[in-house]
Amino acid sequence: KKNVLEQFDVALAPLLDQQIIIACAADHSTDSNSGKHTSDPVPALLYTPGKDLSANSIKFGESTCRNGNMQRQSSSAFLQRVLQQMRGS
Repeated sequence: KKNVLEQFDVALAPLLDQQIIIACAADHSTDSNSGKHTSDPVPALLYTPGKDLSANSIKFGESTCRNGNMQRQSSSAFLQRVLQQMRGS
């Protein structure tokens, strides 16, 4: 898992200089004991360039995502949030 996340970081890094919105989320969670899909919430990341996050710096890991800084929301609500950012609202 660590290796895949590091590869993901490398792939996303060039996008940060392009001033584009980046949204990432899983389509399902998986129980680490059974390997079966669950209906548990999944972490989501929404990066909007130009927003000063220095005062509210966050980490993106399993324990911090559990508490999160976005409220629990449906997948369609997350997509609506992305669209709002794209429109500049």
